Parts: sequence; C-alpha cells; structure tokens
Amino acid sequence: MINTLNIGQYIYNTLNSAKSLKPLKVKTYPLIADNDAKFPFIVYKRTGLTSELTKDGSCQDDVVIEIKVVTDKYSDGVFIASAVRELIQRQYVRF
Repeated sequence: MINTLNIGQYIYNTLNSAKSLKPLKVKTYPLIADNDAKFPFIVYKRTGLTSELTKDGSCQDDVVIEIKVVTDKYSDGVFIASAVRELIQRQYVRF
C-alpha cells in the first residue's frame, strides 16, 4: 500500500520550491506557524483521508489538504493564494 501520509512532504517541497512565491519570501509551516512567524506565511494540514479498495486489492487514497495563506496585506494574500492554487490544484501525486 502507498503511504499517502507523506503528502505533507510533497506540499512542503512544492510550496518551498515555487519560484512564484520567492519574491514575497513566503514561509511554509505544517499544522501551526511559529509564534514569531512574520507575514506572509502558509500553514497546511491533512484534514481527510479516504481509502477506496477494489476486488483485486488495489487501493486509491483521496487526501484532503487544508492550506491557509496568512498575510497583512489583502493583495498579497490574493496573489499567494492564486499561486498556491495553481501549484496544487488537480495534482495527481504518486508515491
């Protein structure tokens, strides 16, 4: 069985390596941000995992990820959220 619990590492690597987010120096945190985190930053967590089994034993996991963009400027938030959506939306990830 594929370990879909590693999806967090994929999200972290994807967001940290995104060239579109580099100019704003966006930091990425799993679950919760540091107490001294500076704006802007992203917090992500896995909120759902559903496994689908078939008669032949193969399995597919559907994973739900919650990604929050936190900024002190609305325009930065919209820009970052759009970039994150473009990076992550409808990705088929195979582990």
